[in-house]
Amino acid sequence: MKSGMLSAAIVLALTVPPSAMAAELGMAAPELKISEWIKGKPVTLAANRAKGVVVVEFWATWCGPCRQSIPHLTEMQKKFAGQGVTFVGVSDEAPATVRKFVNQMGDKMDYAVAIDDGGKTSEGYMKAFEVHGIPHAFVVDKAGKIVWQGHPMGELEETLALVVAGKWDVAKAKLHDRAHQLLEEFTELAGSGESNAKLATIEKELVALDRELGGF
Repeated sequence: MKSGMLSAAIVLALTVPPSAMAAELGMAAPELKISEWIKGKPVTLAANRAKGVVVVEFWATWCGPCRQSIPHLTEMQKKFAGQGVTFVGVSDEAPATVRKFVNQMGDKMDYAVAIDDGGKTSEGYMKAFEVHGIPHAFVVDKAGKIVWQGHPMGELEETLALVVAGKWDVAKAKLHDRAHQLLEEFTELAGSGESNAKLATIEKELVALDRELGGF
C-alpha cells in the first residue's frame, strides 16, 4: 500500500465505528439481559439457537443517527423476516421514555424493542468490543456466535444476506476489524507526533492486511 493509499485509509479510519479488539468476532454471544420488552415478543438467544439470526442494535431516543437508521432497520426486518432474522433494538433509557418514542414511531419502528437491564447487555457487547458510539449493531448467527459488528447503516444488509445464506467469512471479517483498529491507532500516533518506530510497525502490518484482503 503506497503512502497515498495509506493517507486515504487514515481518512477512512476517522469515519468508521471503533472496532472490536477486546472481544473478537466468532465469540459466543452473551445472552440478552433485558428488564422490560417495550415492543414485540421477548427474544432469547438460547431459544433462537439453530433457528435463526439475531441482530442486536444499541440505540437511544435522543440519538439523531439512531432515529435516521430506524426506518432502514424496519425495512430489513421485513425483508429478512422470512429467512429467520430477528431485530432487537436495545436502549438504556427509562421505559416510559422509550415507550412514548416507540408509540410515536408506529409502523416506522416495526421490530422488537427492549430496555437494557442495568447496562448488562451493553457490557457484554458494546463494552466488550470497545464500541463507544451509537447506533451500533451486532449480528448473532444460528450457532450463537457474533459474526459482525458495525453501524447499522453500513454493510449490515449485505452481511445479513451472506450470513443467512451460510456464505459469511468470519475469518475475513476479523481481519477487517483488525485493519480498522490499526488505522485508528495509526491516526492517533500520527497526530501525536510520537512513536515513529511503532508507526512503521503498524504501517507494515497494514500493508500486509491490505494485500491479504485485496484492499480495504
